[in-house]
Amino acid sequence: MRTSYKFKLTIVFIAIISAALILGFGLRRANKTAGNEMSDDISKQLESYQSLISRGVKQERKYILPTVMMIVKIDKVTEERIESDSSIFYQIQALKDISRENKVFQEFCTALSEKEVKSQPEEVNYQPGSDEEKLTQNEKQNQSWEVRFDLKAGQRRMIVTRCHRTYLSPFEAGRRVYDLFGSIGKNEEVFLYPSGDDVIGEVVIMIESSSLNFVTAEARIQQYNGERQTVPVSLHPDHKVAVARFGNIQNRDTVGLKLGW
Repeated sequence: MRTSYKFKLTIVFIAIISAALILGFGLRRANKTAGNEMSDDISKQLESYQSLISRGVKQERKYILPTVMMIVKIDKVTEERIESDSSIFYQIQALKDISRENKVFQEFCTALSEKEVKSQPEEVNYQPGSDEEKLTQNEKQNQSWEVRFDLKAGQRRMIVTRCHRTYLSPFEAGRRVYDLFGSIGKNEEVFLYPSGDDVIGEVVIMIESSSLNFVTAEARIQQYNGERQTVPVSLHPDHKVAVARFGNIQNRDTVGLKLGW
């Protein structure tokens, strides 16, 4: 039985249309699934952000900090000296109008801490940041300054502060920093961020070096009541970069990343 060319063409055309319809249905289904997943992710992010704003409003804060990121570059300059440069990036969301005259944002760079902490001999030096700043304390081991800016309620701003530290090497063994990690060795250092009264979403600490190989890495968060939790650390394969992320930050929490080389 011979089949006409037109009949064959019709069958092929029907097959193409059917395949296109099936493919289209599959794509719409896949897109709908992907869209639902994306919608769920956005909802979770909005809930988290709204919760942070709610905390800030209840505590009558002028701003919240959804993300704080501290980046430290530390290197051995000589056998007797180690130096570091730290930059802290603050993502600020204003809840109320902020004026540069309000003095609401204070920064500090220090080698000194609470009385029970044995300080590491070092020198700190304020470095200019992203905004207008005014030194309020200028001592060899303790410097603080105001960061001045104008911001309307609902607006966001990224602020960067910087500090340079000079350490004597090797470090003195047996140091204790807020008892976050207990005793610290002579080839170890702890990089801290105390939340104070700020309302913060997350803190990220990233430490990098060109001359030091990080062989040990440990991160912890210490809550105001003294309880501690261990946080995962991402150590780069070349042992030159370490990163720790801290979420669910509460008032007066202290987070820290300890590295050994």
